[in-house]
Amino acid sequence: MPAPVYIPARELVKVLGLPDALKLVSHFGGGSLYLPHPRRLRRGNKFVEAIGLAGAARLCTEWTQLDVMLGR
Repeated sequence: MPAPVYIPARELVKVLGLPDALKLVSHFGGGSLYLPHPRRLRRGNKFVEAIGLAGAARLCTEWTQLDVMLGR
């Protein structure tokens, strides 16, 4: 299994905006997170609950089907 792809904070802010980027990092920063294909997003998914369906869709469109590592 490949290592998670690191997403710099600057890139998260560019895709999500500052408020959602901060929410995502506060919930999952320092760990890895699998980002499914946008069509597979569902309410109840841990990161969908953290940043909402629209933010999760933007994130998964940018980094589709990857394990990503988020900074703190």
